[in-house]
Amino acid sequence: MTKPLYEINLKEFRKNYDYGDLSMLEYIKDYIPSYLESLYKDVLNYNEIYANGWTIKDLLVMGEKEEYWKVRAENFIKKYNVPEKDYREHLKYYNKYIELRDNLLEQLDLDEFILEDFDINLLGEKGYVAGENYTYPGYKEYAGSSSVARLSNYAYSIELFYNEGKAKIEYGYRIDLNNWKKETEEIDWFNPDMDQEKIMDRLYEQFKNHFSKNKSVIEENKDEMEVEQN
Repeated sequence: MTKPLYEINLKEFRKNYDYGDLSMLEYIKDYIPSYLESLYKDVLNYNEIYANGWTIKDLLVMGEKEEYWKVRAENFIKKYNVPEKDYREHLKYYNKYIELRDNLLEQLDLDEFILEDFDINLLGEKGYVAGENYTYPGYKEYAGSSSVARLSNYAYSIELFYNEGKAKIEYGYRIDLNNWKKETEEIDWFNPDMDQEKIMDRLYEQFKNHFSKNKSVIEENKDEMEVEQN
């Protein structure tokens, strides 16, 4: 059964990536949704050969001593229609591997965490601290249901809604790239006359308390979370 993305430990993900692509790919295998399984297998197939600096010719030579590599070479040639003239080619197929790998990580929204200049110390146990943080101007004028403010990171989100005198909070847990599991709770602390700073401070506390596994890291990085006007 595929694990939801909110359970991923992004710090461990980055550490495994630093150990090598194969270690990273092994780490995320349980988080691959069904619609990405084919892409994931392609990435693994290309990784086995080209991330090791080999070519099809190298596998065929290795296959003279160990049948496994001969089978791997033949399967790769057949699956990806590799012409004989490319048996000694490495760079073209290595670049294809990087393209496939980056596409997979982008589909999982993990691509930013492998950047060389990304500071791993900004990662909490689960989630990226410097996520979205904003209030919606003009919410007081809406007669119907409106979203007042939202705070989110990679794994979790919290959003405040106000509708005709009633306020509620919606907690989100990221399942995959486009789907979130939602929980709703009615609240009594909000009123339309609250200023933006007080709204975000209170929402921040709700976020921290609800998603307690992130509590210490969120607290340490509170000053880095900037408010955006939508």
